[in-house]
Amino acid sequence: MGPLLDATAALGARYVLTVGFNDDREQLIDQLGTFADLAAERGLYLPLEFITYTAVPNLAEAWDVVQCVGRENVGVLIDALQFFRAGAEFDVLDLIPHQRIPYAQIADGPLLAPASIEGLRTEARTARILPGQGELDLPRLISALPVQIPLSVEAPTRALADRPFGDAARILHATMTRVLAKTPTTEGTMPNDG
Repeated sequence: MGPLLDATAALGARYVLTVGFNDDREQLIDQLGTFADLAAERGLYLPLEFITYTAVPNLAEAWDVVQCVGRENVGVLIDALQFFRAGAEFDVLDLIPHQRIPYAQIADGPLLAPASIEGLRTEARTARILPGQGELDLPRLISALPVQIPLSVEAPTRALADRPFGDAARILHATMTRVLAKTPTTEGTMPNDG
């Protein structure tokens, strides 16, 4: 993984999104710790994303893994769709130190989750709903996040698949701006446009 991390650092990236697929918990923690050490040598931070159909299926488990790894450059990534699909653990979110949540990915969806693992995968990969156009309580989630962290719209959807990149970006910006206008802590502004 060294060359990959070298390239990541050379490109000026700060984060390497990490997902846990190893069902052997001790191995997962050990491997993530080793990866974190390699990343730290290059000034990189590893946000661990929990996904309902992986070995790290919810926020509580992700935060526990991060604490077990015990590295300062490992934190938790909040993906709005996965957060709500995993049970919307606002109580756990409140316990995580703000510096351990480097950014969040925002997308919307229906209140009712798909019933199957395959349905969850399909929703996450190609059928997300644009922010503010679904039924998830995005303003509540955004209000619960650390102030001024970067928000990334992650909404792979067929609705935008055929649009030119610039058009899709304008649509996503407009939908996020409307969500932020409904979010008390953001006062209607786009935090950290980067």
